Amino acid sequence: MIRLTVLLALVVWFAVGAAGHAAGATPSPEVARALDDLRTDDADKREAAVTVVGQTRDPKWIQFLSALRDGSVYARTRAGRTELVIGGSKATRGDQDVIDIVGAYDREPLGTVPLAELKEVPADRRLRLVIKPFLDADETKGQLADPDPGVRLIRQDDSGKMQEALVAASKRLNDPQLVSLINQFVMVAADVDNDLFQSDKPVDGDGSLMANLCYRVAALYTGLDAVLGMSAGLKHFGTRRLGRSGLADPTQVWDNVFDFDITTFIDTRGSVHSAVFDSPPAIAIVRNILRGVDRNYIAQGVAPYAQTLQPVLAPA
Repeated sequence: MIRLTVLLALVVWFAVGAAGHAAGATPSPEVARALDDLRTDDADKREAAVTVVGQTRDPKWIQFLSALRDGSVYARTRAGRTELVIGGSKATRGDQDVIDIVGAYDREPLGTVPLAELKEVPADRRLRLVIKPFLDADETKGQLADPDPGVRLIRQDDSGKMQEALVAASKRLNDPQLVSLINQFVMVAADVDNDLFQSDKPVDGDGSLMANLCYRVAALYTGLDAVLGMSAGLKHFGTRRLGRSGLADPTQVWDNVFDFDITTFIDTRGSVHSAVFDSPPAIAIVRNILRGVDRNYIAQGVAPYAQTLQPVLAPA
């Protein structure tokens, strides 16, 4: 039986749009300072502020960034205090333009005010590019739990459903309809032998069946994954793990299988084993794969995660 951590999707039904969220708490001092910086004209401070807000991974702050991107965030000054609000429907009352506003975090209704009392917090192209990875990550997380099987991305740590699919594939080898079962298959932190997909393996072996089941298979790996390093050293008697070392010989695998070193695109300050799901740059690469972008261009335009990496030991 194979144990995988996988991300599975039908690209044809890949959904678009950020999920909505509710209710929250008082912003931390760091976030409060970031909100103040958003109102300045200093482009560097504004970009740094977006990063601070986005890295909270708080769904309500991600929703705020979405509103900022769309030009719906305003500054309002009352009694000498300036706060950020989110604008909604606009209307004209007499000779005055008015707008409905809600709180920046909890979205609590704040009434209807004259538009002239507000100052828009603009988001130019440069700032929108900084916002985008955080919105992409939030969208993908929403898809992980979507009830629609045509949209849902399946993340699993057990082999049951995958094994059932492999059994189905074994009965339909060379069936032209088989390719429609799975379009793009992304393996994340895969605790399997890294020679699984070698082309000299038996045609009814797990790797061969997976290659037949999918239009394309991508294996993301990082040599920093200590969990898989322990797995290789203990329960697998030294066999290298695909999610830590990549393919054993990329030139001798099924032609629809490839690997990608995700190390520079993940946040290594926490659990590296699950970091792909919490790192916007890595999520952006996953999305490119799921959308069918050529393997040579999946990282094009994606900036590495901003951090200083520790020296990497040779994978076990």
